[in-house]
Amino acid sequence: MGLNVRSRWLNLLHTLWFLPTLISAGYVALAVGLVHFDAQVKPEDPWVFSGSAHAARTVLSTIAGSLITVAGLTFSVTMIVLQLTSTQFSPRIVAALVRLFERVTDPLLRPLWASRTAR
Repeated sequence: MGLNVRSRWLNLLHTLWFLPTLISAGYVALAVGLVHFDAQVKPEDPWVFSGSAHAARTVLSTIAGSLITVAGLTFSVTMIVLQLTSTQFSPRIVAALVRLFERVTDPLLRPLWASRTAR
């Protein structure tokens, strides 16, 4: 019984839409929580951003630019490693590396994809 549940869970984890759906649901919950949090914040609190709209736009564009840089660097390094591995090792090693890179790059790239598609 326990093995059957574990195998079903692993099959569910490896489906295409499971993690994006889970992450999107998390972002929806985060949005609802932030709306409630925003209703409780007073503008005179000392930790509230008090800059102009231009300053806020500059901060957000800097954050977006750094996210794009991290995504580009992650993809580039992944592709270089896979290309070098494919010339030196067997296809089974390359397939194992692709599975490993999915576990490493997904947590980095999924929040970026979710934030860029939420517009």
